[in-house]
Amino acid sequence: MEQNPTLWHMLVGLVTILGFMLAFAKIVLHSIEKRLSDHFKIYHIKIKHLEETATKNSAEVTRLNNDLLELKVDIANQYVHYDDYVRIQTILEAKLDGVALKIENIQMEGLNHARRS
Repeated sequence: MEQNPTLWHMLVGLVTILGFMLAFAKIVLHSIEKRLSDHFKIYHIKIKHLEETATKNSAEVTRLNNDLLELKVDIANQYVHYDDYVRIQTILEAKLDGVALKIENIQMEGLNHARRS
């Protein structure tokens, strides 16, 4: 009979130790699960913030793109190409040369008329 109580005490002790180990494992796992849950909440908030920022940035990029297109249209309307400038300048100089030639002709006619008189 003496061995039975000792065996019984060993079994109770073993079950108690296993119970403590299971309780400790459950506490540790619960702690890990809570930490993971907290981290996932933080990451979810960060991802949501990044999505909002991306949406705002996308709208800003669209607005900047529209502004750039408007600027291109304005520049095209206001900018004179170098070839156009040279052509216009050549025409103006030719007209000025023609006017200068007419003035010289009028002056020559005036001198010739004055000599005849």
